[in-house]
Amino acid sequence: HAADIAGDLAMARVIVPRGTTCMVADPHEIANVSGLSGIEFFLSDSDDLPLDLFLMAPSCVPATGFETAGATISVRDIEHLLRHPRVIGLGEVMNFPGVVAGDPDLLAKIQASEGRPVDGHAPLLSGNQLNAYAAAGIHSDHECSLAAEALEKARLGIRIMIREGTAAHDLKSLAPIVDQRNARRMMLVSDDRHADEMMENGHIDYLLRRAVEEGIDPVEAVRMVTLNPAEHFGMANRGAVAPGYLADLVVIRDLDSFQIKMVFKSGKQVAADGRILEVPAGATVQRNLLHSVHMSPVKPEDMTIRSDGSAPLVRVMEIVPGSILTKSSIVEAPVDGSGLIQADPERDIVPLFVLERHKGSGRVGRGLVHGFGLMKGAIASSVAHDSHNIICIGADSQSAAAAVNALIASGGGLSVAVDGEAVRTLELPISGLLYNGPAEPLVAELKEIKEASRLTGCRLADPFMTLSFLALPVIPELKLTDRGLFDVDSFTPVELFVTE
Repeated sequence: HAADIAGDLAMARVIVPRGTTCMVADPHEIANVSGLSGIEFFLSDSDDLPLDLFLMAPSCVPATGFETAGATISVRDIEHLLRHPRVIGLGEVMNFPGVVAGDPDLLAKIQASEGRPVDGHAPLLSGNQLNAYAAAGIHSDHECSLAAEALEKARLGIRIMIREGTAAHDLKSLAPIVDQRNARRMMLVSDDRHADEMMENGHIDYLLRRAVEEGIDPVEAVRMVTLNPAEHFGMANRGAVAPGYLADLVVIRDLDSFQIKMVFKSGKQVAADGRILEVPAGATVQRNLLHSVHMSPVKPEDMTIRSDGSAPLVRVMEIVPGSILTKSSIVEAPVDGSGLIQADPERDIVPLFVLERHKGSGRVGRGLVHGFGLMKGAIASSVAHDSHNIICIGADSQSAAAAVNALIASGGGLSVAVDGEAVRTLELPISGLLYNGPAEPLVAELKEIKEASRLTGCRLADPFMTLSFLALPVIPELKLTDRGLFDVDSFTPVELFVTE
């Protein structure tokens, strides 16, 4: 997932000097937009890199039936993908309620992957439902945010991927459970991490530093990013320094800073002192991947929420700091004299929109969110997990329309608008997710647009990453898709307006 806004080649130039020589990725982000064509681009774009990229066949495209994606990945598609030598298993099975309920399509996808690793996604799942999920053949989980949750899953034989990303910071709460009895069942993973953070702070080397800071033994930490994942993914000749193993070697200064001195890939030196030694050519981007936003420009009146009463009660999505979980609350809606719900800076409540961008339906999901600190203007993104429709928060309808229209014109990306005008846009033209160029200008533009977001009064360090998860209807508790609000706990749609 760390490759959301940087292509394989650009990412390799950043992370290989940081010591990463092999990566396993689930390409369900680009698959939700561009289907098999997007996955095939990942495979071709990663040929001849100084790192090995393996993929997991996406299991949930779309993640649920209550959203509109640009493509569908079927059981037959998964069977086709698994014939590729670098597609090694089934990607995270996000529709965990569907698995627990015995959804035949999901179970067929798991069965088609028999004998291969099957990754999981089951935030806060517990008890008999967790037993059912594990019994279906799920081998791992990266959504643990609580120590007790991780231990329960580990005791059922599920390998725990401890995630430390841009928006989700789980390492601090999970590190205390790692001990000699269970450390071999634990992994450290980077999930949804922005390119500027990887370039400045590191990739897996950053995870190692953080793990040691949180008290994990450094040797165990190294196992958690080498031997443990190699065994989980069935790579018998990787993950250790021993006869018969692939000579992917990293020379570090010490076991505290994990400063990388030299990197060897298959016995050949590929990086030294933070520099990659050879840069191969990238793949040609197919034309259909560059034109993935299929919607007409919006008007300010499209970016409004009309009340159904003089003082209605509404559901509000509550951001949880340091997490991609959200909470749900019920408040009295801020309504103006014309019956439109307005932003309420004093209560930190702002309108939230998800606009369908794949089929040209014109469908807009409407909700309210608390926690951004938005005082004026709007912030929008075409990176909106997992269907990647356009998501926008706006303190006024003119700015919201301007931010969305900037993304329609650019083919996707990130945008900020103030006083009805788009002031900064970062273009992500490949499926509306990927930057078409090297990492350095991407990082510079990413910093600029984060800085531009401050013009709105937003107080989050990375509002775009937080915004991207508000449309993901498989992460509790309340989410918004193009079809409306979704209660993840009950796995049912709910209305914005609440009747007492």
